[in-house]
Amino acid sequence: MALTELEIPRRMAPRGQKLFVIYSSDQTAQPGFRYGISLTETWGANKNYTFYIAPALDNNLYFDMASVLSMKNDENSEDGFNHSRPTQNEYEEPNGKGMKRFELVVSEWWLVGGVLTENEGTAVTTNNLDFVNGYYQFSDGMRPNNQVGTLFAGYALTSSTSRMWSDRKTDTHSWQFADTFNITGAIYIPCRNEDYGLLTFVNQDASFPSNAATHIKITLFNSAGVPSSVLVPGFTTTQDSFIHQPIYPKNISDSSLSSSVKPSANANWRFYTVVATDSGGTNVYSETYVFYNADLYGQSDCKFTNVRLGWKNSRAGWDYFNFIKKSEKSYQIDAKQYRKVLFNGTDKIFAVGDRGLVDRTKLVEQVTTITSDWLQEGEFEFLKSLLVSDQVHQVNDDGTFYSVIITEQSYLQRTTRDGKLYNLTLSFKNSIDYWT
Repeated sequence: MALTELEIPRRMAPRGQKLFVIYSSDQTAQPGFRYGISLTETWGANKNYTFYIAPALDNNLYFDMASVLSMKNDENSEDGFNHSRPTQNEYEEPNGKGMKRFELVVSEWWLVGGVLTENEGTAVTTNNLDFVNGYYQFSDGMRPNNQVGTLFAGYALTSSTSRMWSDRKTDTHSWQFADTFNITGAIYIPCRNEDYGLLTFVNQDASFPSNAATHIKITLFNSAGVPSSVLVPGFTTTQDSFIHQPIYPKNISDSSLSSSVKPSANANWRFYTVVATDSGGTNVYSETYVFYNADLYGQSDCKFTNVRLGWKNSRAGWDYFNFIKKSEKSYQIDAKQYRKVLFNGTDKIFAVGDRGLVDRTKLVEQVTTITSDWLQEGEFEFLKSLLVSDQVHQVNDDGTFYSVIITEQSYLQRTTRDGKLYNLTLSFKNSIDYWT
């Protein structure tokens, strides 16, 4: 008598996909046979889910774990989360938030004297089934290999073509001055001196044995084009986790790193590069991320107040975008009234100033409408994850943030091969009503 494991989800698999547990049993001919499924969260809420499932036509068990996964990345400042941490103070995603772990027990059950009874002693237990708060698409296929860093699906840092946990790719944004500085095949990010933000990657642990990176190398090119580099040990020793590395200009400027790599200490800095490396900073285990000076190279507009949004992306990390054109606030007011009896409880009956129609407390939503700069085709693809994200922040220049809700119900992903340029205009509302 035996249960045989045919397939289980990969370690640290994104929760947004088909996550099948497939087992076979040699006891399916027993009367009323059922596969027993017990799932227990060992991090977080410690919830237990129990199912009794009839065999499929081929007598196997097919159970999709995605049906029980509901996850949110941590965004609680009481836990220590914020976008404005200094670069040498990375943030480890707490277990039970953007990453959950389960114990899986598969057992055999059938009717004995009309009672569903477990076939004791044959249950199979699998510990450390981990999932992260990302998602794949149907086009990525069934059970993508999240260990392979060279593919879009890959989460490990294994080579110079591995991507951090960001939706930005080499074709997301083209920088017109890249050739001037002999840069090719990089991921370009326009940013201001005031920008805070995180770049996410997996820790070096048992879940990703192929992960080779241990440090982050930052190289800033000053106004004269002279490079200066520092190595940041951006990985903790805690196993089975992922890291949010503060890496945007203001995070570096606020850190205790050498002034030679601080944008605030290098007026008119050109750009800085970020790569994952070994402890010597020689072997590169990620794509090269080029953060260039938006104020210096025309990705800013001084006529309008910049609005910066950050959001949880498809790869369980955080991405950012600056909306540099016109922004406006409006207020949607839900006002209800009732008519009061015209009597003030005295023999005077009423006063001239008495109120007849009375306002109840008004419910007010603050809505902000923002507009981007002219977008490239890859940026329309990139911003799709903003529109579908259920965790969006407005990140202020002082490092504070507000949780907001994107109000758009549709999104036109433009292709810009017609020679025209397009902006993106969208609206969001604060997740907390305007208090009155």
